[in-house]
Amino acid sequence: MSHIGPSHPQILSSLVFVRTAPELQRGSLISSIALFTVTRIGKSEASFDLMHEHFDPIQEREAIIADICRIIPDSAELLVRQPWSEYLQCTDNLGVGLPLLDNGRLARALPGTTLLPLCCSDVQITANGKTLGLDLPGPGSTPLKWHRRAPLEAMALWSIYLRHFSKKREVRELSAAFQAWHLLEKVKPLPRL
Repeated sequence: MSHIGPSHPQILSSLVFVRTAPELQRGSLISSIALFTVTRIGKSEASFDLMHEHFDPIQEREAIIADICRIIPDSAELLVRQPWSEYLQCTDNLGVGLPLLDNGRLARALPGTTLLPLCCSDVQITANGKTLGLDLPGPGSTPLKWHRRAPLEAMALWSIYLRHFSKKREVRELSAAFQAWHLLEKVKPLPRL
């Protein structure tokens, strides 16, 4: 890691994959990703950037991973959600090797980047999203709302990291900076068609 002790990294990106089914299920495809990046500016300020990309079902996973690697900022530490339950359900044959999941493919493609895997439930993601004022859609939501989940989940994942791995002062300052940025994002006019 590029930081010592409980401190927020200078550049931290939170990446979320949304798939059509659990990753190890046959036919599972990446339908969208969101990359939320927090860049520290001085001691108490930060800038925020959010990218949300949708993918066509015919796009190859390796091409999507390569595209993701190009948009991750240089020297960023990368926060990812670790799907432990999928590893446990992977195979009945203990002697068979586990397939390389999205996070493993990212680690292989970004050897100089620190990956920070967090294992957290949908309930934890939703609860932390609520602390930021985010309304994450649940499993019973419409497909359109579910499709928009990736950016909200990326921000909520960052919130979990912030609350558990940063100093209290940083939590207050970065949370306040996020709230100001998020409010400005909400009031931006929609692009004209």
